[in-house]
Amino acid sequence: MAAMQSSQASSYTAACQAADETIAELNSQRTSTTVQVGDGGTFDYVAKHGAWNNISTRTDRNSKNWNGNYLVQNLPVLSDKQVNDYGNLDDDSVDKYYDNSKLYTINDDENTPQWALTDLVKNQKLSTAQQYEVNQYAMMLTNNYREALGLSPLVSTADFLTLVQQRGNSMLNDTEMHHDGGIIESIFGGHGGWSECLASNDPNWLMGDRKGDPTMIDVLQSVAESINDLFNFDADSKQGHRRILLSESISTATGGWAYQKIASGDWVLNFNGVTEKFSGTNIATVPVQESTSTDNNYEINQKIAAVKTSIADLKAQQNIDYQSAYSAYVDAQQAFYNKIAADDSALIDLPKKIRAYNAQQDAAVQDLIKTLTAQVAQP
Repeated sequence: MAAMQSSQASSYTAACQAADETIAELNSQRTSTTVQVGDGGTFDYVAKHGAWNNISTRTDRNSKNWNGNYLVQNLPVLSDKQVNDYGNLDDDSVDKYYDNSKLYTINDDENTPQWALTDLVKNQKLSTAQQYEVNQYAMMLTNNYREALGLSPLVSTADFLTLVQQRGNSMLNDTEMHHDGGIIESIFGGHGGWSECLASNDPNWLMGDRKGDPTMIDVLQSVAESINDLFNFDADSKQGHRRILLSESISTATGGWAYQKIASGDWVLNFNGVTEKFSGTNIATVPVQESTSTDNNYEINQKIAAVKTSIADLKAQQNIDYQSAYSAYVDAQQAFYNKIAADDSALIDLPKKIRAYNAQQDAAVQDLIKTLTAQVAQP
């Protein structure tokens, strides 16, 4: 057993040395973590670096490895027939519907890239720059969905976004989420037909174990969840929100999104659209990808965790092997002790057996003598 312990210790030491070298090599491969995206810079950074999450649905989660990014570029796209059939599906079909259409978001936690921590939501209120990137991201998701169904994109301008944010600010003192036709008419009534979609979520739910202020990753993920529900899970509203966003019943030309926390504590996402096509620069654009270099800390951390797990597994297996060998040793030792005890018992019993045997033989001789004597005595 001592030899086995020595051999295991040598193997474990060698494995640990190799693991340390591997971890050092992995750490040397880290890209810079000093990127400062600044206030309202998350969407711009993700778009320019191509740092999109490759997992958007539950089906993706089961078939793909997470690439370490958090923001989806495209929502799951369903046809009108698919969303209209949802209410008549059996349980198995409903499960499949969810797997392929319910947005899968990944909580912001200790693996959050460092650059994301420089675009935080202070005091639970979006800055002007952050309001701008919410609209930019939400319009991208909206127009990508429309494009997938062969529809033309909506435009969004800075002037129109000001009106949309004005509508959002009108909700700040609300204790419940609701449409207010009077306010909507006062803001958008001069621009043709108007429409509105409202949804509620909370970016703080997406922070995972991380403490402090939510990042704009949390905010944009919650925005994506809400928009996905408006497109793909709108049966309770008879697909009214979906029709607005796809301009099926109202010919929306200009649109915009705003997101704010109201008096009830809920975060409310509002989309407002009008039939008038606003003039001016279209801000519903996505920056062109400039580089594929991104913060790779998540990937490095995962690889290092795998190395550490292999070392822990080796130690655990060595303990199992040692315990098995020790148990076999104890069993063999006990069997040897049992044999010695049995042999000792046999030795102790031997004189008794000899005396019994001798007595048996003496008795047999006496019987024989008696028999012979009797035979001789006969005439």
